[in-house]
Amino acid sequence: MNEYVDAIALAHGEAHEQRRIELDLAAVLAATRRLVLGLTNLTWVTAGYGWFTGVAPILAAAPLYFSNDLSFGGLMMAAGAFTQVQGSLRWFVDNFSSLADWRATLLRVATFRRAIVTMDTLHCVESQIEYREGSAGVLEIDELEIASPAGATMLKEPRVRLQSGDRVLIAGAPGTGKTLLFRALAGLWPWGSGTVTRPKGEEVLYMPRTPYWPPGSLREAMSYPRSAETFKDEAFRSALKALQLQRLIPILDHPMGWQQQLSAEELSGLAIARVVLHAPAWIVMDEVMDSMDGDALKLTGNVLTKQLKDSAVIHVGRPSADYAIFKRVLHLVKDPSKRRLPFGEKVSHRPDPSPGAR
Repeated sequence: MNEYVDAIALAHGEAHEQRRIELDLAAVLAATRRLVLGLTNLTWVTAGYGWFTGVAPILAAAPLYFSNDLSFGGLMMAAGAFTQVQGSLRWFVDNFSSLADWRATLLRVATFRRAIVTMDTLHCVESQIEYREGSAGVLEIDELEIASPAGATMLKEPRVRLQSGDRVLIAGAPGTGKTLLFRALAGLWPWGSGTVTRPKGEEVLYMPRTPYWPPGSLREAMSYPRSAETFKDEAFRSALKALQLQRLIPILDHPMGWQQQLSAEELSGLAIARVVLHAPAWIVMDEVMDSMDGDALKLTGNVLTKQLKDSAVIHVGRPSADYAIFKRVLHLVKDPSKRRLPFGEKVSHRPDPSPGAR
């Protein structure tokens, strides 16, 4: 709520947020009450057991003592013998709390292991996309089919060959799996079939829809994941000027929470400025330009055309006539009948795919 306080206030959603926070807090307090009640009941059992076993032998032998069939010394000896026996037998009572902690820890570890095993099951039920290194300046996609719970995501063009400097739009309607394709090209989603051949020795920069801005100075955020010393000071200034973000130059070395301090439009421009700074040979975008308005889109197009004229740009997004910089369009399609991953279902294991299928 703290991160979106402006939007909540503008929508007059204070009452709703208060109810939601009260519900969350009530759930925490209810869990705490259950813990306190359980500990109280356990204390009654363990403490009550100790109190009872202290007087039980005396009460049991008292009739014999008062009838003069048992001396006081015999009564004490019987009580002592009973105490010694029950002390040997009360191990479970004394260690019940430790056993409960152990059981809870074991269940958490078992749940974690089950999640890991279920994730690895995909390696046994579905083949994997093959990633290769090819010639410099060339990126190839052959017969790519990406498996998912909703079916296969694939390119309408079975064989694609891209070269340095190409500007390509991979257009797909909503629900076709644009982000899934982006992740598959980056190697984050390997399930499916086909081959992705990357250019050997050339940097491929992948831009997600929501970029990550690490805490620290703006200089460190822009140079991430490299060290800030990798780039000259003039390179930072030039990148910010290209995106009309000159006002950020004086605070390059100020540590801030940039996602909270900058507007969405500034963050979008800053993400492009980071690309200008790194100047990679290949840029793959996941719907980055889809969220830009007319002026921002025009500025980004100019930057890609001038400052990054030697970089190949692949944009995965919606079809649009505003993307004039893209000279080639590929089409993304979805086939629900192919390669449906069995998430949430029991699957029969089969041997791992051959090295060639990986």
